[in-house]
Amino acid sequence: MPMTAWLLTLSEHDDLRREAMALLAADPRLTLGDRLGPGMSVIAETCSPDDDSDLWLAWLQTPGIVLADLVWSDFSDLEPGTYDAPAGRSPRRERNP
Repeated sequence: MPMTAWLLTLSEHDDLRREAMALLAADPRLTLGDRLGPGMSVIAETCSPDDDSDLWLAWLQTPGIVLADLVWSDFSDLEPGTYDAPAGRSPRRERNP
């Protein structure tokens, strides 16, 4: 099961930030860490690298999440050669709050 650690930058707008935090807290794949200013640490446990990529793409479509920075990843439990990263996909993309 892939595990990744993220630093999410949340919106400066209280309502958007609260909605994003509620959405994150409701996701059973996530373990939420402490908030540091506008940032929040998150550990994700997904079923596959594709699910992990889909997760951060969804975050970037979520009002209240401004930025998702991948800090660490561990795909060591995957069989060698069973996964090829899609070309052109990067775990760091910015969007407006």
